[in-house]
Amino acid sequence: MHPARLLIYLLLLAVLPAGAMDFTIKPLNLGAAGQVEALHLEGAVKEGDGQKLQQFLAGLNPSAEQTTIWLALNSEGGSVRETLIMARLIRSRGFIAHVPTESRCISACLFLYAAGLVRVPGLTAANSPFKPNIGIHRAFISRDFLARLSLSQAQDLTRAMYQSLERAFREFDIPPAIYQNALMTSSSQVRWLTEAETRSLGTYPAWFDEYLLARCERLQRPEISSDATAVSREKSACAMRLIQEHRRQPSAPVTAPPAAAD
Repeated sequence: MHPARLLIYLLLLAVLPAGAMDFTIKPLNLGAAGQVEALHLEGAVKEGDGQKLQQFLAGLNPSAEQTTIWLALNSEGGSVRETLIMARLIRSRGFIAHVPTESRCISACLFLYAAGLVRVPGLTAANSPFKPNIGIHRAFISRDFLARLSLSQAQDLTRAMYQSLERAFREFDIPPAIYQNALMTSSSQVRWLTEAETRSLGTYPAWFDEYLLARCERLQRPEISSDATAVSREKSACAMRLIQEHRRQPSAPVTAPPAAAD
């Protein structure tokens, strides 16, 4: 079977959760930080949701476009292909991705969370126990379809699927250990990320963290750079400014980078 056809099969024949994904703009409660307007993505990812999200974002008025930079997730996962289309839209537009404590982000939804330029896990009160709500498991396709394949066909298909997903994990800056743990978790189970694993996703993708250090001059001041709390606060404020600035600018071509420095 041709690799391209294998990829089509793996992306189209997944067994999708019930329900459908809804896109809405509504308040998001951030606890002590108050409320913000956020784009809420809720439900399973179905075929066509990538285009649906693109149309939704294109239809936002300029005011909502600038002020709605929070993304709240509550999804059991769904179509891998559509999720990756949505994740690339989220990354290109610039969002702060958040999984509210009372919500869940499972399976392919991890890509939507990781697509955030800023990643904020569930917020709990000080000294409260960690509540895991991001879950992973091995990707899978329709078991009815898989059962009709020969052993060698099943091997080729699943290998192509895992290779494709490994590239997607790298694309969205997800630690390799999380990919390996997903691979070792049956598709009939959910492995909830521990607090340490959730933190390993980072508040910012590594490349965006470096961009903040390059663009935010206040971070280089001695009185700020030596204070972890001040650094965190300044990075957060700078990230929000850069996201809003990014949305006001037309897309620019990527230039060749200079040589890396130690």
